[in-house]
Amino acid sequence: MNTAATITFLTCVMLCVPAQAQIMSTFKDSVLGRFNEQDVKLLQDTMDATLSDPADGASHAWRNEKSGASGTVTSLKTYDSGQASCRDLKITNRYKGQESQSVNQFCKNAEGAWKLVKLK
Repeated sequence: MNTAATITFLTCVMLCVPAQAQIMSTFKDSVLGRFNEQDVKLLQDTMDATLSDPADGASHAWRNEKSGASGTVTSLKTYDSGQASCRDLKITNRYKGQESQSVNQFCKNAEGAWKLVKLK
C-alpha cells in the first residue's frame, strides 16, 4: 500500500465505512481519527515529501491553520531489506493538545513507488 493508499484507507475507515465499528473505534479517539480531509491531505503530502528527500534525519512539518491540526514526518534511516530500498519514518501528529507518534516502515515496490510495509 503506498502512502496515498494508506491515508485513503485510514480515512475511509474513519469516514466511509460505518459498518466497521470495531475498526472505527480504534481510530475515533486517536489524533488521526480527529483529522478532517484537508488535514489528511497535508499529512499525505508531507509523508511523500519526506520519502522523496534523500537525507536521513530530514524532517518536514505541516499545519492546517483552520483546524489547528499539525505534525512532522522525519526519516529515521534508509536501508535495503532483501531486494527493496526501505525507509523508517517517524510520524508525529497533533490535534487540540493531543499528540501521537508512530514509526512506520516504507519500501519501494517494483515500480519504484513507496508502500507502507509495517507499522512498528
